[in-house]
Amino acid sequence: MSSEAPFDLLGLPLNSVLFDLEYGTVALQLLDGRRFATPLPPDVDVGSSRIAAILYRPPAGTVEVRTTSGERVLVEVPGEEAASPDARPIVYLDQNHWSTLAKVIYEPNRVQEAERRAAERVIQAAQERRIRVPLSSAHLAETCKWRNGEARYRLALTMLQLSHGWQLRDPLDLRLFEIRQAFEQFRPASVPHPVPRAVTIEPDVIYGESRRSRTGPTQPLSLSVFAWWPRCSISCSTRITSS
Repeated sequence: MSSEAPFDLLGLPLNSVLFDLEYGTVALQLLDGRRFATPLPPDVDVGSSRIAAILYRPPAGTVEVRTTSGERVLVEVPGEEAASPDARPIVYLDQNHWSTLAKVIYEPNRVQEAERRAAERVIQAAQERRIRVPLSSAHLAETCKWRNGEARYRLALTMLQLSHGWQLRDPLDLRLFEIRQAFEQFRPASVPHPVPRAVTIEPDVIYGESRRSRTGPTQPLSLSVFAWWPRCSISCSTRITSS
């Protein structure tokens, strides 16, 4: 999702931020071509990570994660415009359908021709970001149960590459909101809360408050893009590493 204007860091028009974990550097590039680089802090331990680099592009509104094997995962980053509706169709895939897509990408001969053609259309539409294909916590849980490490990695990579960071919000969080709204309608002068989107690119929503600990409240969408993209990067890269 492209932003109307590039993010402005300390008054400087920012083109990209690159965290290169292989070389231990972080580099900022401005729109005028100037580049500033510095070593990563010495306490950053990347020895066991499968993440080689993380590239944030404010003008494009994306974070790109590159693995040590050379694969790339493009994640859309929520910005100020995330509060507005997204007109792209939502396509929810069951786990067996994700498995079929992974087979079509890596072992196409294992899929019958008619099913393969249909899967290729979905893959192309997702790669071109014409549709939104969200992941759910059930997808992650079922994928982690696969005992074949290579097949599990391919499936997880397929899911991350085609979902582009889109997730289904934890259903328990949605139910909690609905219950709160039901009770608050009886309170005088109650202030209505914004309805959380079930399909979103907000980070950390796939597992809700009841399933994990929090160090603080969820950040609102009105925060700047720069406050969001590290959380998106961490959320996505954690899923890659755990696969």
